[in-house]
Amino acid sequence: MNLNTFMKKILLIIILSYISVIGYASDYIFYKGNSTVVFDIAYTIKDNKIYKGRETAFSDNIIFTINNDDVYKVILPLLLM
Repeated sequence: MNLNTFMKKILLIIILSYISVIGYASDYIFYKGNSTVVFDIAYTIKDNKIYKGRETAFSDNIIFTINNDDVYKVILPLLLM
């Protein structure tokens, strides 16, 4: 095996390792039906919270929390005007 082929294999291993680490750190996303379009995201799981849709910046979108393998429904207080 020449040096060029060896370097290509090493580079491929490094790239695949990097992709697997990035994939492990990502959020879990659930789409509507068989879609993979960003506008069809039904739920997102991030930091032990289940969000409705794709937006995870607002606490109003949290519908469930996960703690010690238990899932809890989040009940938002009613705002009276």
